[in-house]
Amino acid sequence: MEGKEIQRVVFDGRQERIHRRLGLIGEGTQAFYRDACRMMAQPTMESTSHLVWHLFREIESSVRDVLEPLQLDKTVSGKETKNENEKHKESILAVLGVLEIPESDPVAGSWLSLAHRLHAAAHRDNLKGPRPVTHNVRQEWQDFETLLDHILEKFEERYLKTHDYIDSLLKDKNRVIEQFSQHCPHNQVTLGYFFGKLDSADYIDSLARRS
Repeated sequence: MEGKEIQRVVFDGRQERIHRRLGLIGEGTQAFYRDACRMMAQPTMESTSHLVWHLFREIESSVRDVLEPLQLDKTVSGKETKNENEKHKESILAVLGVLEIPESDPVAGSWLSLAHRLHAAAHRDNLKGPRPVTHNVRQEWQDFETLLDHILEKFEERYLKTHDYIDSLLKDKNRVIEQFSQHCPHNQVTLGYFFGKLDSADYIDSLARRS
């Protein structure tokens, strides 16, 4: 059955660059970004601002899921993390370390500030109506794109770290099966490298059962 034709996305130069680099994370993340761009270009739904923030969350968490494990020498602290906000902050700081962005950098501050906004902005305010797409919402969208543009540029420069990560995964079959779907970039280049390194059909069977 043929699906409904999806509205074509018209990117500006920066959005085209972001979209291409999100392909380093995976096609799914690119799709979330395309939909966010469509909604912001033509905010025809009353709940557009909430839906776009949900897409922000999916994109941001996808980026962290792929980049955080690249800190191969990460040491685990004995201190128990208290809540999800602290876990989120620790994840961001780990990614900043991978990208060699100091915590004092404005980009780091912007990302940590965004983390505090993601949940509240995506969800409703008690029984109030949806928040409209205001000038502030559009500015937040611009700020998020600025953040993505910078982070993904840094990631592209260090992309071969993903191959080091895959090599480390392949030393432990159980770890491969556990982490492949969540942390391995889902694009043709990286998946080709990954499956080209497998030395046993058992891996593929196990991964197929897990997916």
